[in-house]
Amino acid sequence: MAVELALLSEVAPDDSAVALALGDIDPQGKVVAFDSMQMRLLVESTQEPLLAIYSTRHVEVPDQVRQAVENPPEAFGLWTDLVIPYGADELLAREAAETLAARVGGSVHSRR
Repeated sequence: MAVELALLSEVAPDDSAVALALGDIDPQGKVVAFDSMQMRLLVESTQEPLLAIYSTRHVEVPDQVRQAVENPPEAFGLWTDLVIPYGADELLAREAAETLAARVGGSVHSRR
């Protein structure tokens, strides 16, 4: 089963942050953009999908977000859906998610 995560931040993860985060964990990996789906896919150097990053949205009702994720931070203004595909290396994918969050000053949370 795929694993759903949420990146909560004040800054959206742009293409540069995404590429740098992937480079930190797999310098030979690549980022594939699916514009029609508004999604970027991190792909390991082994050609295995690692982490899907969807478009960032402004948080309209913070209390709803606090109910939807585990251990939410006090302050955040943006929500980015992250999905670890079924069969992906979950530990490496979580490392990629955490690395991306660190690059934008955010935090990663499991969905409830």
